[in-house]
Amino acid sequence: VTLADHRALLHFSIDLLAADFLSTQILLNELERAYEAPSVAEPPLEFTFRDYVLASRALRQGADHRRDREYWLARLDSLPLAPDLPVLDRGPEDNRRGDAVRFDRHQLVLAADPWVRLGAQCRRLGITPSVAVLVAYVEAVGRWSARPQFALNLTLQNRQPSHPHVDRLIGDFTSLELLAVDLSADRTLLEGSRALQDQLWSDLDHRLFSGNDV
Repeated sequence: VTLADHRALLHFSIDLLAADFLSTQILLNELERAYEAPSVAEPPLEFTFRDYVLASRALRQGADHRRDREYWLARLDSLPLAPDLPVLDRGPEDNRRGDAVRFDRHQLVLAADPWVRLGAQCRRLGITPSVAVLVAYVEAVGRWSARPQFALNLTLQNRQPSHPHVDRLIGDFTSLELLAVDLSADRTLLEGSRALQDQLWSDLDHRLFSGNDV
């Protein structure tokens, strides 16, 4: 806690391997409610993250998991490799040094009005705004990849509705989803976007067998 003249600033740190982004928001919301109304207790949870993990393991014995497993295993031979991206080789000496690698963060903030207009345009064209952002990412990766066919790892918020209280749980519910991309086809950007969306939705319908499993 940093004490200022007329306020206190609470610093909050959490490992995303312990709680994903949505769980962190749940925790911060609970903290805010406790600050605003300390005498009001949160309703008790009847379902824990451990219960969720056990329920998820039980799903792996069911018919839906077998269906999803067969879906992905049938596609193994046709799934492309990772993007073949150019890598700057600094030589063995620099590669051994921990300070040889640098990361730069680039950020673009889209104001509310352009985002609303983008959403309206996407609905008119039959794609979701999330897919539009994904397509921009795919096109950027494809510009640098030596191969037009490649697979991407997508992080997925994968909370299964195991219990009415699952949306109140704090934990890591993320999983990986593999997305096959083919930029070699002769089609327009809109046609490619719709094809990518169809592939993504089909894959998400088989999410019980995750990218880690594949």
